[in-house]
Amino acid sequence: MGQSFAVSFGRFLSGSDNLVYEIPKQAVLQGAVNFPPSVKLAPVQKDFEEAVKHMAEADPWLKQGHVHLEWGDVISESCEADIESEFVRIGRKAITDVTGKVPRYNYGHSVSDLRYRSVVEGKWLRRRAPGRDMNSETEYVDRKEYLDTISVVAEILKNAG
Repeated sequence: MGQSFAVSFGRFLSGSDNLVYEIPKQAVLQGAVNFPPSVKLAPVQKDFEEAVKHMAEADPWLKQGHVHLEWGDVISESCEADIESEFVRIGRKAITDVTGKVPRYNYGHSVSDLRYRSVVEGKWLRRRAPGRDMNSETEYVDRKEYLDTISVVAEILKNAG
């Protein structure tokens, strides 16, 4: 925990919706690369690009130039919900029951923004969110927070039915 590297693919586009029997000629995968605060962005990008190049060179069809890697800065949009909605009420109760603390709301947070400004712009975010070591290089979830998250999700699923 807090020391891992992860690649998450959140979107896969291929073919078109109308042509059920179409054999797609291309596909687009979009995702995020997550890594600990001690690692710098440039080496991660270089290593990832080398891994994709190695993968492409190992496949005869991909080796013909059928792979294109493009870096971006956003993989997902945040969402907003009415804080008095049933969904938020169930989530708030689950968090409070499990942790003993009433949650504060952080408009605009998405999984992809945890370290974005600190890595790309060299600044730490000035926002309030649950978790210890906020705005520091150790702003990662500890074991108790991890287990609490599992318990909260279980409570939400149990009560949202």
